[in-house]
Amino acid sequence: SLWGWGVNKNADQGTGDYEFMHPKPVAMQKPISVSLNGEAVAMNNGVITKDGQNFVPLRSVFEKLGAVVAYKETSGQKMVTITRQNGDQKTVIQVNAKTGATSVNGAEVKLANNPFNVSGTVYLPLRFISEKLGATVEWLPAEERIAITMK
Repeated sequence: SLWGWGVNKNADQGTGDYEFMHPKPVAMQKPISVSLNGEAVAMNNGVITKDGQNFVPLRSVFEKLGAVVAYKETSGQKMVTITRQNGDQKTVIQVNAKTGATSVNGAEVKLANNPFNVSGTVYLPLRFISEKLGATVEWLPAEERIAITMK
């Protein structure tokens, strides 16, 4: 058994809600591991599944995919820029972590679920960004693992 104490005030994580007391145990998200080309990726904060989509902390995986990650906060905007140069091909992904507005190489893209912030850490959609950077992403349910392959 695992007992937790506290309130998920933003109702952002797993099956969290605003209730403090529940009459019976509440399901918790199982830990999900991430591997890159077969090697485990160490993360300070884990994967959060929200509305069926996996999100990871801003710098946890994307820098390991060869991208440069920049975060800039100005006048109410929280902009994340992820850039990867692969030979003569450059990919630039910009995400407004506050509004969810996203563009890939200047073209607007609609995300299925907006990024979010938990205790000062920005969480971005793992599959969307990894695939835009040229990786293949596979969910291995028997292992509770996300396998990313980068050529």
